[in-house]
Amino acid sequence: MSIIEDLKACQDKKYQAFQSKLVPNIDPKTILGVRTPEMRAIAKKYSGTSDAEKFLKKLPHKYYEENLVHIFLVSMFKDFDECVKEVEKFLPLSIAGRYVIRVRLSPLRRITRNCSL
Repeated sequence: MSIIEDLKACQDKKYQAFQSKLVPNIDPKTILGVRTPEMRAIAKKYSGTSDAEKFLKKLPHKYYEENLVHIFLVSMFKDFDECVKEVEKFLPLSIAGRYVIRVRLSPLRRITRNCSL
């Protein structure tokens, strides 16, 4: 299976309708309706694999959930500089709302939470 096949296997039409209301600026046709824990599990499954490397290079993504899995994969990077580099490549091409992406980027949240700006 691939990342997109895994996402489609987890699709929930009722959740898709609900999620579409939360992000009205995103075309509902691009929302599969996959819950966050399932997306995190998919990211964990593929983290560090050649499939993940290919997926991260293939931008822009078609589906909202692909963007979230993308950011979950990036948030698993151990190297902070590499993480920032990938975020900088990804954000300008992301169709997902900036806030939705930002709140899910855990390494940056951990660092900025402890920052005294």
